[in-house]
Amino acid sequence: MTAKRKAPPKGLGQAGKRYWVAVVDRFDPEGHELEHLRLAAEALDVAELATADIRVNGITCLSRNGDVRPNPAVAAARDARSSFARLVALLRLPDVDGMPTRGVGRPGRRLA
Repeated sequence: MTAKRKAPPKGLGQAGKRYWVAVVDRFDPEGHELEHLRLAAEALDVAELATADIRVNGITCLSRNGDVRPNPAVAAARDARSSFARLVALLRLPDVDGMPTRGVGRPGRRLA
């Protein structure tokens, strides 16, 4: 594997970089698998950011009119987790160093 392929894409946060490195170091993703891996790492970053916002601001917030409404970060976290799960399922990875990577779904080619 080349050094360029091992390097995480620019713009990933800490969680995304850790995930990228863990997967690339253990498996040999190629072609579209690298794109799915990048998207999964980005989704993991979004989920982490949204969860941090929820911890600080709670699951509800006030609208401009003073009405209580759901914090938009709740939907962002949910959607990012869902995207991450779907992308990992496409990659069909076993567990990677305790990170959530168990793929489910129809049988397909495994990277391992």
